Amino acid sequence: MTVDYFTNTTAGEGTIGGLAAVVSTDAVGGPGLPASIPSDELFFWTRVWQQGEAESAAARDAGDVREFASGREAVRWLLSDD
Repeated sequence: MTVDYFTNTTAGEGTIGGLAAVVSTDAVGGPGLPASIPSDELFFWTRVWQQGEAESAAARDAGDVREFASGREAVRWLLSDD
């Protein structure tokens, strides 16, 4: 299933198939939502997820990152008390 948004939609939040969806008036051709979103990718376009993406990008840009030599090393760090 694909959900289509058009520029004449009403801005705001709603639910589609039980998932929250953000509807933007600049959805087509603008910096908002793409014109068509597969239903299994709707979570990415929720306001909460996009806020997390922005925070992550800001932290990355500020150099607040950790690099790991392997996935195992990353998991070990995640499970540690540090």
